[in-house]
Amino acid sequence: MLTASVDTLLSPLLSLAQTTHGNGVIAVADIHPGDILVRVPASLCITARRARRTPGVAHLLEATHQVEAHVAIAVWLMHAVHVRPPSHVPWLDTLPETFDCTLSWSAAEVAQLQASPSRRRAEAIQQWAGEEWRRIFEPPPDVTSRTGWSTPAFKASRARFDWALCAVWSRSFQYRCGTDDCDGDPNASGGVWRVLSPVADLLNHAAPAQSTARLEIRAHDAMPERWHSVDEAQRQFAQQLFKARAEVGEPADAMRRAEWRWRREEVEAAEAAEGTEEALLLLASRPIAVGEAAELDYGARANAEMLTTHGFATLDNPHEELPLALAPSADDELGPIKSKILAAGNITSPFALSVAALSSDSDLLVALRLLVATPVELKQYAGAFKGERLSARNERRWRQMLTTRVTAMLEAAEAQTDAAHDEELLRLQDGLSGRERMAVVTRLGEKRLLRSILAELERRRAEVTASTSSNVGGG
Repeated sequence: MLTASVDTLLSPLLSLAQTTHGNGVIAVADIHPGDILVRVPASLCITARRARRTPGVAHLLEATHQVEAHVAIAVWLMHAVHVRPPSHVPWLDTLPETFDCTLSWSAAEVAQLQASPSRRRAEAIQQWAGEEWRRIFEPPPDVTSRTGWSTPAFKASRARFDWALCAVWSRSFQYRCGTDDCDGDPNASGGVWRVLSPVADLLNHAAPAQSTARLEIRAHDAMPERWHSVDEAQRQFAQQLFKARAEVGEPADAMRRAEWRWRREEVEAAEAAEGTEEALLLLASRPIAVGEAAELDYGARANAEMLTTHGFATLDNPHEELPLALAPSADDELGPIKSKILAAGNITSPFALSVAALSSDSDLLVALRLLVATPVELKQYAGAFKGERLSARNERRWRQMLTTRVTAMLEAAEAQTDAAHDEELLRLQDGLSGRERMAVVTRLGEKRLLRSILAELERRRAEVTASTSSNVGGG
């Protein structure tokens, strides 16, 4: 039987170890680009579809209206911890007892986020999780009588539900479906298929420049939403992979020989177990030297999102951004027309506020230009969608409007502590718990971002003023 043990799914070229980010994976031999680091057959991965087909779980999910994929997988995990399926016991034993995603933070810990949007997000998600837990595990009598709902045999406390959700958020992968709507599959949402993959979840996060691994999913017709289907072409691909390795011959180097045998065994296992040739893989994206960590870029996300799902934040996050709600002012006679134009162009609030968004044809810049447009400028609105300026006056007006908004946001963000104070806290670190430190890192990053945006707006204003003065003097 295939099992989700580290030894069977992790390349012999890698080993579990303590890294700068905690438990992780390091290379014990030089690894080349394209080498398989982790290979998890689809039969061992957990998806919402699998959860809804699992005895002991299915009736809980059927008794409620459609739950999101990550919720279904979380309920499966709660059940698995209780029944301990042999195929997943080795992996289940690697899961920590606690996670640091903000769903598990106390009210006092959440308050450390001060005025950060991540605080509102944390509070909203905690409320949502409570409602989901009650809906699944404490349904009203009319639901239980109508659906045959029965009390679960496993530990179904709110704390356990929160733990499982954090595990799924921090350790699962989201992969684009083969079609825009995932063929209407109810187990996917937003065109994304969520997969909880044993052992692949052991790789820690790294910035794109430092990342050493990349994700690849092999599935029938490149559609992971159709996983677990039998396909002869995929089986032949696995056989060809082994044949190509066999033609080279068994390497002399002991470590490479172990890796060669591991590849052979994975193909033989795939041939023996129906559907397991479809798999989630992590491949080396660049050379990995002995002792170097194998790490994966978790994606271009702001600290507020990373904190919510993974429980950590990074200083100087290049993807930092803040949500900014924008709409026509109540006294703008052109407001209804501007709203229709933005809606027709699929430009919706809130917008991602960042320095980079001010230097491109971002949705934010399109909205800013249209919201301050005069009747004459609005006739040229198509240019805004192409990243074009509507007029010099229009540029000046949106910069003034944004400066006012960002100044107010910074004042609110620094009502309790300013950026300098937060920086000093991080330098000292005395008395800061891990969660408190992550809260300070998150709120500090946002304060720095707001200050950077104000500096950029001032730079542009000064640049225009200097240019105007130069032209006047030269006249």
